[in-house]
Amino acid sequence: MVQQLTVIHREQNINLTDKQIADRATIQSFLNCYLKETGSGRVDSRQEYPELQTRLESLQILCCYLPHQGVEVKAGLRYFSLTGRHCFEFPLYYQMAGKSELLDLDYVTLVALFSKELALANHSSGSQDELLLRVVQSCHNIEQFVRDRRRD
Repeated sequence: MVQQLTVIHREQNINLTDKQIADRATIQSFLNCYLKETGSGRVDSRQEYPELQTRLESLQILCCYLPHQGVEVKAGLRYFSLTGRHCFEFPLYYQMAGKSELLDLDYVTLVALFSKELALANHSSGSQDELLLRVVQSCHNIEQFVRDRRRD
């Protein structure tokens, strides 16, 4: 985890707050887990998305369509991994079907959208709130860890 946090911090070449580092690590981990577990998502060329041309540096875009909600999540790929440990460019975006507006994607919205999609796909009323709570707690723990280890 520390190595992943360091990579995220170095790749962006910006001074991130503890909270920003934790949020990005949470998104990175959750999205990679979702992709690996569901086998969903496709990689396209940035040229296929004119709305992302000025927003992202990455040449490849990971797209996850959530058909039950009519939402598409779009993330620039800094690194594509055959083993599923992709590195994303921040921010990530989501777009509602039929709309041109891209919205910045925070980790809470990401978890809410993806857990809702899984529930709808499986005709389940499962414990989406429990998953969201655990992810929020994890993000807070990462933030505390980063804060405590900042000087290392």
